[in-house]
Amino acid sequence: MADDAEKPAADAEAKPSETKTYSDEYVKELIAERDKAKEKARKFDEDKRKAEEAKAIEEGRLKEVLAEKERKLAELEQLQTQVTEERKARRESLIKKLPQDMIEFAPDDLAKLEKFVEKNSTAQPAPSSEERWKPGAGKDRPKFKNAQEYYAWLDKNGLRAQ
Repeated sequence: MADDAEKPAADAEAKPSETKTYSDEYVKELIAERDKAKEKARKFDEDKRKAEEAKAIEEGRLKEVLAEKERKLAELEQLQTQVTEERKARRESLIKKLPQDMIEFAPDDLAKLEKFVEKNSTAQPAPSSEERWKPGAGKDRPKFKNAQEYYAWLDKNGLRAQ
């Protein structure tokens, strides 16, 4: 084929006034090569397009995963804020139960603080149902000998539920 391409070029140089003529076989061969080159270019372009699509799909999935991770992170940050605020409020409520001179000794750990407050709290626990009938139960409440006196006192003060 290379020999065929050289012959017309050599003839053209020798006889510039003559028109170039190529054999039918040579023209068909050139057309076939052109078609093969076009097919290769088309295949290359198609492969390139498919690779770009695959990359875009992969990036799209990565973006979806990234968006999901960001959503979960936002939820966890919100939950962390909520838990921190609840712990702070719980700590403040426990500190309020301590006497002023004990506040400086309060531990930082919430679980330890709860035990510390339990041991050093100034607040009195509510009396049990048996203790409330005993004399001296509750400092600001009147003392009752029995349930009948208790209910009479509730009626007298309008505190009994009807």
